[in-house]
Amino acid sequence: MENKSYAVPIVVVIAIIIIVSAVFFYQGPEIDNGQIASVVQSLTPLLQPTEDINLDSLRVIDKKDRLLGEIDAPVKLIIYSDLECPACAWFHNQVNQITDYVKEGKLVIAFRHFPLDSIHSNARNLATATECAGKIGGDEKFWQFIDFVFAAPDKSTKNLITDAAEAVDLDSKMIAACQIEEETIEEIEAEYQEAINLGAQGTPFIVIAGPNDFVMPIFGGREAKDLKQAIDILLVDEQFEIETETEEITASYTAE
Repeated sequence: MENKSYAVPIVVVIAIIIIVSAVFFYQGPEIDNGQIASVVQSLTPLLQPTEDINLDSLRVIDKKDRLLGEIDAPVKLIIYSDLECPACAWFHNQVNQITDYVKEGKLVIAFRHFPLDSIHSNARNLATATECAGKIGGDEKFWQFIDFVFAAPDKSTKNLITDAAEAVDLDSKMIAACQIEEETIEEIEAEYQEAINLGAQGTPFIVIAGPNDFVMPIFGGREAKDLKQAIDILLVDEQFEIETETEEITASYTAE
């Protein structure tokens, strides 16, 4: 996978709301300080971002990712997940409740594999199977396959991959053959190493990015209602950026 980076100068803004403090990572051009403070203060209690994350190693969403939504959507949600992880299954259900933003072109979701082999013996096997579903059937089949796996009560059953393939109308033998291909194995390992290099220590590990190169790492899932509110806040920030740029252009023409 192409290894682009979000690496740009990072300004760390410490927001204190009553007795709660959290670290936010703002990257990008200078905009109204009041607007930045408003975004920071609003997102702190909702998302509770994690610290000690190496954002310089975060790979930009690209077309090689398994995407739900359009790549140029203003708000981006990157999910490093383990398909055998109960918390990931719960969070996946929350994410499925915010897909209206995807349909409206406001949000794009990228799923990346972070199988925790030491505690989930079938996670990497499920990861390769899911990736192969995407290779064979495209992103739509990839997400359908994930829906089936996360909904399954027992992620360790030997028949899960076969059942999932049948449910999404894919050939299980083709998936099995794809799973042992070196390219597939390397892709899963590359995403696993991405999460390790970022400093992720568990799943789900998520990153939400918005306008003005705003990037926030989060450990653990969040409820759909909080994700919706966070997206709305970031979309307001996008509108502010557009209005600011329009004002600057107008001012430059006036000056001429």
